[in-house]
Amino acid sequence: MWISLIGFNASGKTTLAREFARISGWRAVDLDREVQRAAGRPVAEIFAAEGPDGFREREAAVLAALPADDWLVVATGGGSLERPGTAALLSARGIVAWLDAPWPVLRGRLEPPPNAAPRPVWTHLGEAGLAALYVRRRPQYAATARLRLDSARPEAPTLARRLLGRALQIEAAP
Repeated sequence: MWISLIGFNASGKTTLAREFARISGWRAVDLDREVQRAAGRPVAEIFAAEGPDGFREREAAVLAALPADDWLVVATGGGSLERPGTAALLSARGIVAWLDAPWPVLRGRLEPPPNAAPRPVWTHLGEAGLAALYVRRRPQYAATARLRLDSARPEAPTLARRLLGRALQIEAAP
């Protein structure tokens, strides 16, 4: 069974996946890292060379290759659901949990600190573009998720325990 974490950039998917794996013994999979590993180059280079569609194709291939019957917690990319079929695949393999946070919180996490290199998505879209993308993606997350977790304030260990408890309730339900 999988628990797939969906949500906007900087919502805490990778951090939560690592913490959930630590407390549960499941294997954490960071989808962006797996795509990067399979391609042999950074995500930013893949986007630059192949565009979003090329990246999403690679992402779908990596997802499809993951063992369906393993106990995995999968940190998806913020735009993973934009490829047709991804939502259905994630739902078929287990529980989909949406890490949700309000835009001001995510903006604060995405905005580059002084004297630091900005995230590629910040450079590419800017604040206004990211805000519009956030608004556009929220309905996709809401329509796909079986669980919604507020990732604005809780620390990863607290959120991981909450996720584990809620996932066990879902699995125990008739």
